[in-house]
Amino acid sequence: MAQRVLWLVANNHVLAHQVLGLTFTRKASGELAHRMTTRLGELAAQGLADETNEFQAPTVSTYNSFAAKLYRDHAVLLGLDPEASVLSEASAWSLARTVVGSSTLEALGSWDISPNELTKVVRVLGQRVAENAVAPGDIEAFAQSFGTLADLPSGGRGAFADVDKWVDSVSSLVPLMELVEEFAKAKRDRGLLEFSDQIALALVLVQNHPHIAQLVTAEHTVVLLDEYQDTSVAQTTLLSTLFGNHPVMAVGDPHQAIYGWRGASSANLADFTTRFGPNPLTFSLSTSWRNGRTILEAANVAAAPLRELP
Repeated sequence: MAQRVLWLVANNHVLAHQVLGLTFTRKASGELAHRMTTRLGELAAQGLADETNEFQAPTVSTYNSFAAKLYRDHAVLLGLDPEASVLSEASAWSLARTVVGSSTLEALGSWDISPNELTKVVRVLGQRVAENAVAPGDIEAFAQSFGTLADLPSGGRGAFADVDKWVDSVSSLVPLMELVEEFAKAKRDRGLLEFSDQIALALVLVQNHPHIAQLVTAEHTVVLLDEYQDTSVAQTTLLSTLFGNHPVMAVGDPHQAIYGWRGASSANLADFTTRFGPNPLTFSLSTSWRNGRTILEAANVAAAPLRELP
């Protein structure tokens, strides 16, 4: 990615400060920013580009930090506090536990689950709903549709106990979502956010206020997306809403997808053409500069079954 920025700047396609690079961790963003500024410094030393400084360098951040900035810059459009504090894991759990303990939801009396376990379920469900850009009404509609399975004829072998158990489990999503909404209200009332809220609210902003995309794309002429296979549904939708039909380069490896548990899918790579414009150029990076041959041979053996997946 750093070499890509170097080529773009050296060939006068873009100015350094017009580049936006996004990755997952602060460590990775720091390393990427360092590589970019180092390469650009070498270019300037040869007289092939202007000197870069902290005001003219590429913008590099994590996906969450980028969404958080979008939220802070435009939160007033949603009637929310731009300076809302981000909850730590311990604080978020404590607030959710308070919500569960004080809830008057009727269904709570029929559930065989401890308050602490229920608190965990509420937090995880809320995060997954946000990361997958699912509306509460969609959950209720899905539960109602799934519930019709229990009304189907039992067939020649009688009723299917597992089906009834699944229907009961799925139907519990409706009251659980009421608890998730109570937790969300508690956060709003206190001016608090979780990281998953930042992505979800940034997505609401760009979908409802198109001028935000115009502002962002005017500032960032070229966008580079690292570890794209690990972006969640909400992150991918946010990025494609902002940068569809805009110069974007994504780097990813479907065999290194590690965030499937929170809504990420390596299918994002295959769907890139439908989200960011037709006929993209695709290149395979077949040479690794990080590992020795023995490690790579072992990795290829471990990944062999993945290559046979449809």
